[in-house]
Amino acid sequence: MQDTPILSSEPQIQDFYEIQKTVDVARRRIDQDIERLEGAIRALKSRRNSLAGISRFPTEILSRIFICCAATCERGEPAQLTMDWVKVTHVSRHWRTVAIGCPRLWTTLVFTQPRWVEEMLKRSKMAPLVIDARVGSKSTEAVQLAMDHISRVRELSIVCPSASSLGKLFSSVPRAAPMLQILVLSTTINYYADPFRDKYSIPTELFSDDSSQLRRLELIHCNLDWTSHLLKGLTHLKIHDTAPGTRPSTSLFLDVLEQLPTLTVLDLKDALPSDGSSTVSHQRNVKLRSLTNLHLSDPGSDCANALRHLSVPSSATLKLSCHIVVSDADLSSILTFVSGLWESAAIVSSAAKPYKCPIRSLRIRGFGSPALGLQAWPTVLSFQALSGNPDPPPFIDLCFQWPSGITLGIWDKIIGGACAVLPLEQLASLDFVSAIRQMPEQMLLRRFGKLAHLRSIRASGLAIHMLLSAMIAEPSTATSTNVSANLSTQKLSHNREEMPPAVFFPSLLHLIIEETNFDSSCNGEYAELEDLKACLMERYERKAEVRKLTLSRCRRLRTEHVDELRELVVNVVWDGLETGFTNF
Repeated sequence: MQDTPILSSEPQIQDFYEIQKTVDVARRRIDQDIERLEGAIRALKSRRNSLAGISRFPTEILSRIFICCAATCERGEPAQLTMDWVKVTHVSRHWRTVAIGCPRLWTTLVFTQPRWVEEMLKRSKMAPLVIDARVGSKSTEAVQLAMDHISRVRELSIVCPSASSLGKLFSSVPRAAPMLQILVLSTTINYYADPFRDKYSIPTELFSDDSSQLRRLELIHCNLDWTSHLLKGLTHLKIHDTAPGTRPSTSLFLDVLEQLPTLTVLDLKDALPSDGSSTVSHQRNVKLRSLTNLHLSDPGSDCANALRHLSVPSSATLKLSCHIVVSDADLSSILTFVSGLWESAAIVSSAAKPYKCPIRSLRIRGFGSPALGLQAWPTVLSFQALSGNPDPPPFIDLCFQWPSGITLGIWDKIIGGACAVLPLEQLASLDFVSAIRQMPEQMLLRRFGKLAHLRSIRASGLAIHMLLSAMIAEPSTATSTNVSANLSTQKLSHNREEMPPAVFFPSLLHLIIEETNFDSSCNGEYAELEDLKACLMERYERKAEVRKLTLSRCRRLRTEHVDELRELVVNVVWDGLETGFTNF
């Protein structure tokens, strides 16, 4: 058998490489054609996009739109700041070019993404910067990089975990901040848990070369020398939680305020002078004519000492939190200041009598600790939890605390005294929050019972027996007898021949009851419910009926109970919750 000759494989391999080269050339040509066609498509899309109305906007208008978009995303706490607005650079080539060429778009640095800080510093060019940072282990380097540009920083807000970390951050900062308008420094240490923890002391040389544009200064857990150059030209001053040894004297405190004629906000907590027995004359008075907000939180004696020397416009919002109020003199000074809010801007009428801005809504709040609060509004509020609308900030907000061993007469002294100096003649809405049980009944009647415009009362948080008793008290006998006996002695009297006597709260139309246990005796007698029904019937017979009754989050109240109340009141609003019952 003749052997078959073995063919060489080299020609086959060579043919394979030739074929592969041909395929590669063909693929490259196809890729080039694809790239050319894709380029043509992109060009066509660009031409098409250019016909859209938004693409024909001038660059200046488009830039402003981008800036507004970024501002919307930048609202909120520093820890939540995002760069969602950067997506505008991904929409089109034109938008990207406009966005990158707009320095103002990159001025609010986002430290939640530290890698972006250096790029934003470049793109912002020389535009004024906003540094709002909560310093942590991942962002320290980025914040320090941004601080090197302090010469063009407009707003600087830094929150550090400790005084030492804040000190390191400012150790090498340039001394000139010619564009700085807002400075906010804070540490997050819980000084209530550790009150002896060192607070950051602002260096005297901080921005000492130039801080002439500074208008807003906020310091929390920081100590400041009150002779500092930073306390000049301010319109907004907020200092919270300073060390006792760093607080100013009364004289220095007043000197600083006299040099701030345009101050609009003064917010001090644990920062007031504590030398109430100083030699400063009581006649020395600083008029803060531009002030719109005055917030003080300190011991009652320190608040009283400061208020003795201050005058503010009647339009200013006042918020006082006075700890440990004991002295009658201190309380008198505080209430005299509150009263002066109206007297300082009295408008002389045609009858030559001063006009006071009336209070239309008032809330009295009792707290679990020995404390109480009073809030007032110049507008009529509904005070209804069912409405779901939060109340606007009050323009008078007072909070008083006292030692736990002192209780006798404290409500009459503080709330009675405060209500005596407030213009309540036009009061239309009254709100008691966990306050009915502590309030003396005679004081309730004396301060509110005869108000001609009071149409709405809300009671929330505690039993309402005393309020119901006051609502049917007889003005002719209330001052000489125990009003709390009214509900037991003034039961339904359908066969009265004499003229029904007058009642307190003569204009009351709407009663709101919240978070009340209608079986407070816990023995199935429904004492609160029976008292309420007796009160409503009594007022109806005296021609002072309640037209609307709102019941919210009340315990041990059933549908049949509400049906009984609907027979006595024209309009009963109930949330339908049946709670407080035990199912066996």
